[in-house]
Amino acid sequence: MNNFLKQSLTGLWKKIPRDDKRGCRFEEIVGHDDIKSIFVKAILSTRPVHVLLVGPPGSAKTMFLTEIMRHHKASCFVVGSNATKAGLVNQLFERRPKFLLIDELEKMSFTDQTSLLHLMETGIISETKFNKTRQTELTSWVFATANSYKKIIQLLLSRFAVLEVPEYTFDEFTDIAISRLSKENIDERNARVIAEKVWYELDSRDIRDIIQKTKNLVICTYPTRDLDRMLSFYLACKESGRSLVIDLKQAYILKLFNQSEFLKGVYPSPNDNVIKIYKPRKSWGLIDKDINFWSKKVLLGDYDNWADEFLDYNNSVDHRDVSSNQKEMVFYCSDFQLQELIDVRPKVLNGRGFMYKSFPAFPTFCYKIQHLTVSYI
Repeated sequence: MNNFLKQSLTGLWKKIPRDDKRGCRFEEIVGHDDIKSIFVKAILSTRPVHVLLVGPPGSAKTMFLTEIMRHHKASCFVVGSNATKAGLVNQLFERRPKFLLIDELEKMSFTDQTSLLHLMETGIISETKFNKTRQTELTSWVFATANSYKKIIQLLLSRFAVLEVPEYTFDEFTDIAISRLSKENIDERNARVIAEKVWYELDSRDIRDIIQKTKNLVICTYPTRDLDRMLSFYLACKESGRSLVIDLKQAYILKLFNQSEFLKGVYPSPNDNVIKIYKPRKSWGLIDKDINFWSKKVLLGDYDNWADEFLDYNNSVDHRDVSSNQKEMVFYCSDFQLQELIDVRPKVLNGRGFMYKSFPAFPTFCYKIQHLTVSYI
């Protein structure tokens, strides 16, 4: 780490006044105080400081980036595996972010890594298309995460202050469980039981591993508007070759993000090839009936106006599609949509299947589903 980095990153984050709007105190993240200290100093630095977090899944790496994005509008969030599709260079030209936030840097293409290196070394970005070149100067702080150093070009790696993020200990994991589950009115005793079951009895606390090991339908749940949690499942589905089935509200939120001039590309579009949009039966239950008999107008009358367009998307599905393709899907089902499981009829092994739920920095815990009755472990 060069002398400027050392000078920039000295001091304690706790000395930053609570009313200092320039900083980000990362209070939603449990532990990792040394890393918080470095990030706060990096954000407040007068010159760009680039930080890379490296560690196992479920260690709150992505939360550092999403907290910065939440507190600083002049930031741009990019997922490494989706960077080229979203157009990294184009995002830099159009949005000119002060803070460039890259999740899973090791999955970024060699071409995009080279462009990123050029930005960090010179403050210049350039692009040549159809014999036309555009170039601009840009001062950006680059904060990134990675699960490993593999596939990151060495020159790019040398431009970062690299911080290794340790796995949570069982005590820290339990504290997170108690904190997060308390928001769902789960008392401390039950939260401790759930944390212990997850820690000692699941083969893995990584969502991706669990999805790959599950032979039938995976059912997940998280707050509808928590797109960061949705993104975790989206990336897991992308790696495992499954489709993520979301509800109409999430499809609408994704549409709004992708219509935004500054937020387009942060999250997948509602017609992404990994996404399926679930059409519930609603109160009249006409979704699987003869449309020629009931008419399209009668069918649409069962849905809110904002949801009508998603019913005609090529990637829209209903309970019949999910039920007949359970090995290929991860089905989102909120606590208020459990009745959908009656139509979906998830296949179970030995009378049991699993539902997985993920919280920020609380990797995964599961419910048991037995005869479509859900209860805590």
